[in-house]
Amino acid sequence: MTPEATLVWALARDLGLDGFRTGSDRLAADYVAACKASQPLACEVSTGSVARTPRGVLDAEAFRARAHEWCGNSDQVACLLEGMLLARDPFSGYGTDTSPSDQRTARTAFATACEAGLARGCTELGMAYLVGTWSYPSTIMAKASFQRACDAGDPEGCRQLGLLLGPLEAAQRRTLLQKAAEMGNVEAATDLARLADDPQAMAAACEQGSSKACSAVDRPDRACATGNPDACLTEVLQRAGDTPTTDRAELIETLTSWCPTLDRACREAEFLRDGSPILASEPGLYASPGLVERYIVDYKEDLRNCHVRALKVNPDATGVLDVWMRIGINGSVVGVHIPNPFDAGLGDCAARVLQGRKLRTPLLGPMLSHVVLPFDATTRIEVAENENSPEGGSLDPLTVEMNTRGDELDRCVIDNDDPRYVREGGFSAVARRDGGLSDLDWTSDDFEEETRACIDAVMARPFRAAPLIPTRIIAKLHFLEERQIPTFKILIEPLPPATPDHFRLLALVPTSATMEGVETLALPDAAARVERVHAKVAALVSEFTRGGLVLETEVRSVPNSVPGATLDDEDEELTRLRFEAFDVPDEVWSRLPIDKYDGIVLWLPTPRKRSVDIGTTTNGTLRGSSFSTLPMPSDADPAFQTLLHGLWYQFRVRAEGQLGEYLQSPDLVLQSEGQVFDNEFWTLDPYRPPTVSGLRIGNQTGDVIPYYSYLFRKMLHPALRADLRRLDERERVGPDDLAVLALPLRDGGARNVEVLNDGRRSFNPPAGKAVFQDGSWISADREEPGFWGLSWPSDVIVKKIRARFGDEATSTPTVTSVAFEGRVGGAWTTLSTVTVGQADVTLTLPTPTAMDAVRVRVLEASGDGNPTCNELEVYGPDTTPKPSSAP
Repeated sequence: MTPEATLVWALARDLGLDGFRTGSDRLAADYVAACKASQPLACEVSTGSVARTPRGVLDAEAFRARAHEWCGNSDQVACLLEGMLLARDPFSGYGTDTSPSDQRTARTAFATACEAGLARGCTELGMAYLVGTWSYPSTIMAKASFQRACDAGDPEGCRQLGLLLGPLEAAQRRTLLQKAAEMGNVEAATDLARLADDPQAMAAACEQGSSKACSAVDRPDRACATGNPDACLTEVLQRAGDTPTTDRAELIETLTSWCPTLDRACREAEFLRDGSPILASEPGLYASPGLVERYIVDYKEDLRNCHVRALKVNPDATGVLDVWMRIGINGSVVGVHIPNPFDAGLGDCAARVLQGRKLRTPLLGPMLSHVVLPFDATTRIEVAENENSPEGGSLDPLTVEMNTRGDELDRCVIDNDDPRYVREGGFSAVARRDGGLSDLDWTSDDFEEETRACIDAVMARPFRAAPLIPTRIIAKLHFLEERQIPTFKILIEPLPPATPDHFRLLALVPTSATMEGVETLALPDAAARVERVHAKVAALVSEFTRGGLVLETEVRSVPNSVPGATLDDEDEELTRLRFEAFDVPDEVWSRLPIDKYDGIVLWLPTPRKRSVDIGTTTNGTLRGSSFSTLPMPSDADPAFQTLLHGLWYQFRVRAEGQLGEYLQSPDLVLQSEGQVFDNEFWTLDPYRPPTVSGLRIGNQTGDVIPYYSYLFRKMLHPALRADLRRLDERERVGPDDLAVLALPLRDGGARNVEVLNDGRRSFNPPAGKAVFQDGSWISADREEPGFWGLSWPSDVIVKKIRARFGDEATSTPTVTSVAFEGRVGGAWTTLSTVTVGQADVTLTLPTPTAMDAVRVRVLEASGDGNPTCNELEVYGPDTTPKPSSAP
């Protein structure tokens, strides 16, 4: 190991960051070696400048302060170690309650260390991807980082990579864990013992310092000796449980003193106050994990009354309670702990309701259960037309707006009536064109006059969603009805990056376009109109990301007319402009620089009096840039929301193609006039009631701005943008790179290829402007199975040919042998005959050859299926300038 790696490895074992500690003699030798190699932190630890606990473990807080100090002196190892302590809890793994600022500091340190060649930095970066430490969670990126770390010799990287592999990759997983264990990673040895169900190997791992192994063999004393605070707590509880004369009050005081740094201590102290027996471990379990939730349904009414009482005191008592319950050996709830309740009164009441309840007897002994209880209620209103009412259009918008006043109606009941008995009511009225209600007549009398007067006042305010003509309606009100609050993790708004990200966009504005045989002219000042729209969107994007993303647009007029676009009416509400990247005329794309822009937008003028809601963004690229075609009215400014839509789709396509990340799809129906969208399933904030300007659960309508604010501010994480930028720079395509259909998305100078296919034509027309699509196949029973190829108008220098004969690189190939051939002077010449062993086959020519076409001819099919070709790529010599190695 390098001195830097030695120091990081030693400190991780000393602090228990990987779940184990090794002997002090070995650690001391590592510190001395690192100190002699001019690692200042090693010297401070070696000389005792950093304090240790009475058990001989480094004081994590004191060490982090010293690491922070040395990090300020540009010590990258110190920065990495500070990040590890900010993100990890000793012996407990990654923490989840660190601040966004600390998380960003940690992740930045990990990325910097990894790029600098420090293997442990790549491991920590992988963990940041895995758990979402100021990042977007990504298993794909985590695996890539762990692989890089393991290849560089970091044992924890090998271990984490092995743990990510599933049962189908058991052999590879075992190999990685064995590699990590041989390099001294005790937790990897523990993992191997667990997989093999080997008690002796588990006991050996415990003796080597693994806290998890000691817990598995019931040796909390040994785990505590390594400095694991949770194991020490288990040991204290075990001794107290074995001692009949234990003073419970004194034990509770001891646990409370540990509480600020150990959540379990807080929980155990609360359980003891509730009368729980002293338990060092809980072996119990239920066969069905959801059994506790099904029991709690029986107490729903009591919990609802808790919520009603809380709402009387605090109208904002709305949210989710985290509830921990200890279920005793006979099934009784013997302890309830609710950490950090959003409303203290509601938390106390819920604890009283659950304390002492009888559940099913757990198997094997007492058990711990964690449940999430949502407390969120509002009045829900159903609106329908009265019989014989004149048709006034859809009442859905009015229903939506009425429901936005649900909390006000709840207050009417809570303040003036007994909510335990008032559940629903109804009235009839006339919804006028001005938005007001008249002739309001109550059809229910089961609440007080004061409640009814309050509701009348709430409903007296005009609604914006008025019907087209006066309409008689019937409204049914369901008071304090529980809303379904999703319990998934809410995306936390990330901090903007330290320096803004720049997205370079090219806007192409042609003079005219032909759509379905009709030519439409653009306005004379179309370029200026497009420039204004891009400026508005740039300001919105900057606001959405709090200055983290800067949109830079170059507007370029195109003197040519663009033919070939179509307008598709997908349903009653949506008209889509269809125009793919390969539809762009040669005289337009050939004048564009390669890889200068991150995205290209082509604004096509659309016919007058024809509303076009949305354009086309595809997986294909144009000159190395993501590409969108958007509609531009021939008599008005283009709609800024269509540009937002196209821009988001460009990021979505890039994230999927380059990172394997699937961002939220804007599955919307954009309506230019009302600037609204229709969304089937998404919600801006599931903990808030619906508002006119917000997003809602269900098939309802809301404003565009909050939705895209949510997408750009939260879903398009700065770490994701940084990764896209990094990969873009790494995967630049030069004019001599003739790749077709390669990943990451790129096509560079091969834009004018002609696809040769002696089998089924599975690519999009017109011929000569397309690339292979998924699964081009040839009938397996023909004498000459055929070929796939690419040709160019003139000779090109070919260096490498790559073909994929299957769905994925690791899938079973659909051919057994092929011949790579090149066309020179009108005749085909065999370049190489290849026996195919895997789906991806690459031929590198020892001497680059000038030819005007290449093809892959099938010599033998694999099995009875049809030979397929999913991708075919051709590369010229790499002329990309290499970075200088000179200092």
